Amino acid sequence: ACVSVAAVAVAPSPLAVATLSLSPTTLATSSVSTTTLATATVATTAITSATIATSAVATSTFSAAALAAASLAASSLATTTVSTTAFASILPAALATTRICDDHINDAGYVEGNHDGVGTDARFDTPSGIDVDAAGAALFVADQQNRQIRVIDLATHVVSTLATLSAFHPHALALGENALSLTKTLYVSDKEKQIMAIDASSGVASILAGSNAPGGTASSVACLSATFDEPRGLAVSYDGESLFVADTNNRCIRRIDLAGCTVVHFAGSQTAQSGYQDGHVNTALFRAPHGVAASPEGARLHVGDAGDHRLRMIDLITDSVSTLAGSGTSGYSDGVAAVASFSRISAISVTADG
Repeated sequence: ACVSVAAVAVAPSPLAVATLSLSPTTLATSSVSTTTLATATVATTAITSATIATSAVATSTFSAAALAAASLAASSLATTTVSTTAFASILPAALATTRICDDHINDAGYVEGNHDGVGTDARFDTPSGIDVDAAGAALFVADQQNRQIRVIDLATHVVSTLATLSAFHPHALALGENALSLTKTLYVSDKEKQIMAIDASSGVASILAGSNAPGGTASSVACLSATFDEPRGLAVSYDGESLFVADTNNRCIRRIDLAGCTVVHFAGSQTAQSGYQDGHVNTALFRAPHGVAASPEGARLHVGDAGDHRLRMIDLITDSVSTLAGSGTSGYSDGVAAVASFSRISAISVTADG
């Protein structure tokens, strides 16, 4: 994600430089003089191609022309010691067309970053969960490594940030909408131990459930006293009264009563026993449930078991668990449900018609 320096300041003060996410520690330990930067001759390609070592900067010069055509990556600047006084001396004309970026290329070759914008100009870092509102107008995104919840306007493709969760790594999310009060609550799982509730209009966030302590599967406990072990997939019940949680490392499905805010065991082992077994919710076994999705009529809860490579179904009327699809062997093959193969099912959704 890039921002024009001109949009911040024509001649950047230390404050302006700080708003471009340049490390104060890096800037404070300068070994590059104002004179050096003012008489620079380093090529644009050299600036943009890789991290520039402090030693290289100390013996080089950056011209206004080179800076004007360059996009400086934050990763490059992170290992460079350039003082605020040196930045302040760069010609305003050069700064007006210079961009400083926080984008980086990950190991798979994709661009990651943190930037709101329109369409492909926006940047994310490990988006891991999505949900759309009932009107089909907004798509909510759990931007895991940026620790943010982002919103995409599906009509304009504008990406904005709804909430920043400083100590929280959002993994999956589910939107609950109250038709009477016209309120929308976004439920977000941290991949470690907690569930958060966020007002989808204001972005105000609070912890809904989870004590942030290493977790067991105790049932009928107050939300903030409950413990989880890598809660992942979330699903709001059709009536909006319950939130189902795939408690992955506890090998079970938990249910949060949203009215009284209590957490109860719902399906799978109560002792984190791993396995594959259909039957009543109290005797059924899962290996690593990841994704959950409720059917629109409220009769079924679907579970993607990443550890067993199967799609399971919980009948909410009879409290029974069955296998919907998957042979149990990791792979890729289509076919009738029992012989089709999947590999680590991690997120699922049910169509509007069920």
